[in-house]
Amino acid sequence: MSFRWRLSRWWHRPPFFSIIVATYNRGRHILPTIEAALDQTFKDFELLVVGDGVTDDTLEQVPRHPGVRVIALAQNSGSQARPNNAGIAAARGRHIAYLGHDDIWMPHHLEQLASLLGDDAECDIAVSGCAYHGPPGTDFVEITGLFEDPAEAHRHFCPPTSIAHRRSLAAKIGGWRDPDVTTAPVDWDFLLRAAAAGARYRSTGEVTAQKFAAGHRYLSYLDPSSDEQRDMLGAIHSGAVDRTVCAGYVARAKASGTFMRDRDHDFSIYEPGHLYRMNRYNKGVERELPVRLTETVHVTPSGEPRALDWYPLTQSPDGSPFRRSGPSLRPKLLIPFTGNVVARITLHLVDDGDANLSGSIRLSLNGVNLEYRTHRPAEDRIDLELTGMLRADKPSVLQLFLQPATISPIEGMPGQQHPGIKLYGFTIAPVDG
Repeated sequence: MSFRWRLSRWWHRPPFFSIIVATYNRGRHILPTIEAALDQTFKDFELLVVGDGVTDDTLEQVPRHPGVRVIALAQNSGSQARPNNAGIAAARGRHIAYLGHDDIWMPHHLEQLASLLGDDAECDIAVSGCAYHGPPGTDFVEITGLFEDPAEAHRHFCPPTSIAHRRSLAAKIGGWRDPDVTTAPVDWDFLLRAAAAGARYRSTGEVTAQKFAAGHRYLSYLDPSSDEQRDMLGAIHSGAVDRTVCAGYVARAKASGTFMRDRDHDFSIYEPGHLYRMNRYNKGVERELPVRLTETVHVTPSGEPRALDWYPLTQSPDGSPFRRSGPSLRPKLLIPFTGNVVARITLHLVDDGDANLSGSIRLSLNGVNLEYRTHRPAEDRIDLELTGMLRADKPSVLQLFLQPATISPIEGMPGQQHPGIKLYGFTIAPVDG
């Protein structure tokens, strides 16, 4: 057997894993995720970055590497289902692993999954522990994917970034389904159909996936960032985040009631596509079209999902709608106006004695810190007034940076409490001259 023939056979041997990264308009912010994939101790993989009809330079940012392929879909489908199917169709690997385009793997993530997925192993879907990290300004952490009884996996959600499965499983269950035809989110739907088809689950028993869910970060697609991902990757490289720290995440989640709690949902109560569209609102992919600011407008709180930035719409005793911020200490507000004009924005807050509002809040508009004035239209009300430039081509984002002041419980999260303010809306007006 010649050396050239042996080398050729090795070169064409299918890799153990095909990693699929479905992405849309992530730009340079995809780089920490790609680095985490290429840093794996288990090297027998190919990496497929599938652009879902991207309109920016995301795919140009992907490093040119022998084990990396880029697939560009012509049109945006709006979910991970179609790019995941395209990645599976192009995959050479015997197993499929998924990595969210804003998530980070520990270096031994694939090594742990591979240990459960050998050709003779009684496992079709390997699951790692995953730590969901809340947005900056929260101490929220949720743990999924840790179970001893494989039957428990059928009742719990595990995000794709923490799973790997035999490639043949996708064909067996019909691949990923379009979000407009499923009542469950497409990832839940995939796992539920796999369980119904008899897929055998096993857990690595260890947290090796760090998830920064876009759906937990209000308007995250409007102004992408990779600060959290870059910080996590740096902490992993320096040893500041290791197995001991990941075990600490598990202990925190158990103490706060956020360990393996995403379970047993009845998705039949929803219309097909409803949860998919709500998640798009959370991320800022879908939103009301901005209009040019030409006159004074008062904006009252609306009831659409706002991730972990704002609690649901509530009514005060006098019937006025308001929203309580939280659990995030850095809640964002969508300013649905454009025009490249200077605008005066007045936030209308309630001062009910829970919070020290005077001087305790910092404000930024489109990333620019701004000074503000305070007014008291009533004993229990306080207005914050600032002036700043609106963007010409897309809505602006006003962000509040809060200090721990008001303490309010988080619904469904025993033992966790976070600060918050009550917002009754805002008034916006163009500034003449």
